[in-house]
Amino acid sequence: MLTRNFLLLSAAWVIFAGGCTLREDNVSTGKTPPVQKLPADPAAQWRNLDLKKYPNANTILLNDIEVVEYNADATYLRKDEYWTLIVTEAGRREARTMDLPFSIFYNEKPSVEVEVIKPDGRVINPRLQTRITTEAGQMDANIYDPDNKVLSIGIPDLEIGDIVHCKWSRKTIRPRMKNIWSDISVLQANQPILKYS
Repeated sequence: MLTRNFLLLSAAWVIFAGGCTLREDNVSTGKTPPVQKLPADPAAQWRNLDLKKYPNANTILLNDIEVVEYNADATYLRKDEYWTLIVTEAGRREARTMDLPFSIFYNEKPSVEVEVIKPDGRVINPRLQTRITTEAGQMDANIYDPDNKVLSIGIPDLEIGDIVHCKWSRKTIRPRMKNIWSDISVLQANQPILKYS
């Protein structure tokens, strides 16, 4: 059974509640689980980070907070907020784009907000370049569903030393199976992770 509030921490794969039937008595009361309160200048805590501890890092995931709000009918809203430090030129190139997969049958188009925190503390709101394409990776598995899309986001004018602060959310409007909620979250990456909840 799903509990009212949950917090999953792991450095490996975590699978959420696959195949759990939802009832009114185990559905969230609408209150968001408590998350860490960040200071007015969240980048201040990372300004003196010792990069020698991460000699092979192109980027460093400074903090990532995921929250899932689910309903009795198994529809749900996933929210993710993270801060990534750009360490190298390769990291700058990687951070310039992000892809959010979704299905137009099951999901609403994801919403995204990005700001760039400069090393001197200035906060820049970049003009994002977005486009929606059909998910190309399907062909490798010999499966094709035109409803499977990818929202690609381009972030211009990034520099080494910048912190990319991103908030995105995706609403699921139809569960894969009626009244059964399931989801997956991958809590590992090819970059150092300082905090992930």
